[in-house]
Amino acid sequence: MKLVDGKRTFGYHRAGVLAAFINGVTLIVITFVILWGVIIPTVTKVGNAVLGKIQYKHPEPPSPRNLHFFLRSFHNCLLD
Repeated sequence: MKLVDGKRTFGYHRAGVLAAFINGVTLIVITFVILWGVIIPTVTKVGNAVLGKIQYKHPEPPSPRNLHFFLRSFHNCLLD
């Protein structure tokens, strides 16, 4: 670690703190960008479904095999 002199009064050890702050802000911004990209299409699809804009012509019933797998997985999660 270098000492502060008359030419550089900010101090070299504080550059690490500043870099960590910039890194944290960058990660928060990236997180919000990703969440924005996920939330907006989801809200739009749900809103369209609520308003009746999406119509399913021939919905397929769930297969018994998939339902059994889902229920078995849920049951195992409760036992853990």
